[in-house]
Amino acid sequence: MNILSNVSIKTLNTFHVDVMANTLCSIDSDKDFTNTKLFEYLDSKNFLILGGGSNILFTKDFKGNVIQVKNLGEKIVSKTDSFFEVNIQAGENWDSFCTMEYR
Repeated sequence: MNILSNVSIKTLNTFHVDVMANTLCSIDSDKDFTNTKLFEYLDSKNFLILGGGSNILFTKDFKGNVIQVKNLGEKIVSKTDSFFEVNIQAGENWDSFCTMEYR
Protein backbone atom coordinates (compact mmCIF):
# COMPACT_ATOMS: atom_id res chain seq x y z
CA MET A 1 0.00 0.00 0.00
CA ASN A 2 1.28 3.42 -0.93
CA ILE A 3 0.10 6.62 0.77
CA LEU A 4 0.78 10.14 -0.54
CA SER A 5 -0.33 13.50 0.87
CA ASN A 6 -1.44 16.60 -1.05
CA VAL A 7 -1.13 14.90 -4.42
CA SER A 8 -2.44 15.64 -7.92
CA ILE A 9 -4.87 13.02 -9.18
CA LYS A 10 -4.79 14.26 -12.78
CA THR A 11 -3.51 10.92 -14.10
CA LEU A 12 -6.19 9.01 -12.18
CA ASN A 13 -9.19 10.38 -14.10
CA THR A 14 -9.84 9.99 -17.81
CA PHE A 15 -10.70 13.68 -18.26
CA HIS A 16 -7.23 14.51 -16.85
CA VAL A 17 -8.58 17.32 -14.70
CA ASP A 18 -5.69 18.57 -12.58
CA VAL A 19 -7.10 18.48 -9.06
CA MET A 20 -5.52 17.71 -5.71
CA ALA A 21 -6.49 15.22 -3.03
CA ASN A 22 -5.58 15.53 0.63
CA THR A 23 -4.44 11.91 0.67
CA LEU A 24 -4.07 9.20 -1.98
CA CYS A 25 -3.99 5.64 -0.72
CA SER A 26 -3.23 3.03 -3.41
CA ILE A 27 -4.29 -0.54 -2.75
CA ASP A 28 -2.20 -3.05 -4.69
CA SER A 29 -3.11 -6.39 -3.09
CA ASP A 30 -5.67 -8.15 -0.95
CA LYS A 31 -3.31 -7.83 2.02
CA ASP A 32 -3.70 -4.04 1.89
CA PHE A 33 -7.34 -4.42 2.94
CA THR A 34 -6.15 -5.52 6.40
CA ASN A 35 -3.89 -2.47 6.91
CA THR A 36 -5.11 -0.45 9.91
CA LYS A 37 -4.18 2.83 8.16
CA LEU A 38 -6.74 2.04 5.46
CA PHE A 39 -9.46 1.67 8.08
CA GLU A 40 -8.56 5.09 9.48
CA TYR A 41 -9.25 6.57 6.04
CA LEU A 42 -12.50 4.63 5.73
CA ASP A 43 -13.58 5.83 9.17
CA SER A 44 -13.24 9.42 8.02
CA LYS A 45 -16.42 10.87 6.60
CA ASN A 46 -14.79 12.17 3.44
CA PHE A 47 -13.34 9.42 1.27
CA LEU A 48 -13.69 8.31 -2.34
CA ILE A 49 -13.02 4.84 -3.68
CA LEU A 50 -11.59 5.20 -7.18
CA GLY A 51 -10.96 2.59 -9.84
CA GLY A 52 -9.88 3.58 -13.33
CA GLY A 53 -11.38 7.07 -13.08
CA SER A 54 -13.57 6.76 -16.17
CA ASN A 55 -16.90 7.46 -14.47
CA ILE A 56 -16.03 10.61 -12.55
CA LEU A 57 -15.52 14.25 -13.44
CA PHE A 58 -13.68 16.36 -10.87
CA THR A 59 -14.54 20.05 -10.83
CA LYS A 60 -12.44 21.05 -7.83
CA ASP A 61 -9.88 19.65 -5.41
CA PHE A 62 -11.04 16.67 -3.37
CA LYS A 63 -10.83 17.59 0.32
CA GLY A 64 -10.51 14.06 1.62
CA ASN A 65 -8.97 10.66 1.16
CA VAL A 66 -8.90 9.01 -2.26
CA ILE A 67 -8.54 5.24 -2.10
CA GLN A 68 -7.45 3.85 -5.44
CA VAL A 69 -8.03 0.12 -5.89
CA LYS A 70 -5.31 -1.28 -8.16
CA ASN A 71 -5.19 -4.97 -7.24
CA LEU A 72 -5.12 -7.17 -10.34
CA GLY A 73 -5.93 -10.77 -11.09
CA GLU A 74 -8.55 -13.08 -12.46
CA LYS A 75 -9.27 -16.75 -12.03
CA ILE A 76 -11.79 -19.10 -13.60
CA VAL A 77 -13.57 -20.68 -10.62
CA SER A 78 -15.79 -23.10 -12.54
CA LYS A 79 -16.76 -23.75 -16.14
CA THR A 80 -19.41 -25.72 -18.01
CA ASP A 81 -20.50 -25.79 -21.65
CA SER A 82 -23.06 -23.06 -21.01
CA PHE A 83 -21.40 -20.74 -18.47
CA PHE A 84 -18.32 -20.00 -16.39
CA GLU A 85 -17.71 -18.33 -13.06
CA VAL A 86 -14.80 -15.93 -12.78
CA ASN A 87 -13.23 -14.28 -9.75
CA ILE A 88 -11.84 -10.89 -10.82
CA GLN A 89 -10.01 -8.36 -8.67
CA ALA A 90 -11.41 -4.83 -8.31
CA GLY A 91 -8.49 -3.13 -10.07
CA GLU A 92 -9.01 -4.92 -13.39
CA ASN A 93 -10.29 -2.89 -16.34
CA TRP A 94 -13.97 -3.77 -16.81
CA ASP A 95 -14.13 -3.16 -20.57
CA SER A 96 -11.05 -5.30 -21.20
CA PHE A 97 -12.41 -8.04 -18.99
CA CYS A 98 -15.78 -8.11 -20.77
CA THR A 99 -14.19 -8.47 -24.21
CA MET A 100 -11.92 -11.39 -23.24
CA GLU A 101 -12.61 -14.86 -24.52
CA TYR A 102 -12.40 -17.73 -22.07
CA ARG A 103 -11.90 -21.27 -23.32
